[in-house]
Amino acid sequence: MHRDLSTRRALVIEDDADIRALLAEKLSRIGFHVETVNDGPAGLAAALANPPDVVLLDWMLSTMSGPEILERLRSNEVEYVPVIMVSARVRPIDIDTALACGADDYLIKPFSLLELESRVGGLLSRSQQVPLQPRPRASRRPAVVAGTRPAVCVD
Repeated sequence: MHRDLSTRRALVIEDDADIRALLAEKLSRIGFHVETVNDGPAGLAAALANPPDVVLLDWMLSTMSGPEILERLRSNEVEYVPVIMVSARVRPIDIDTALACGADDYLIKPFSLLELESRVGGLLSRSQQVPLQPRPRASRRPAVVAGTRPAVCVD
């Protein structure tokens, strides 16, 4: 993890070229060196090969879903990397699933650039104040509590 603010790195995994460019531009403006990829396998490979300070991960990618990438990233023995899931999915079950599968935050499209900056800054601030520990690997079996809807992934 890069603690020197002048060398902060962000990885954007997003298949929509306009959103990918917007995220990269905004992150560059707030001091990040940004790498962008447009598909899941390339994003996962980039995150594993050289872990960035933060990953912005789209949920609905064409080749591999965001939660699948996140599960593989979290199950690997690499350094912990903070991840913000970025998605147009707004149902509470989707947000719960992303967070339970290892996302540190969830940003709903469309979003303001101020919200993006606040969430990235807050996540990095929190991740630098506490020891970074890998999250336990989540499974895809939803937990059901007393007749409620499935809400989280648990082992």
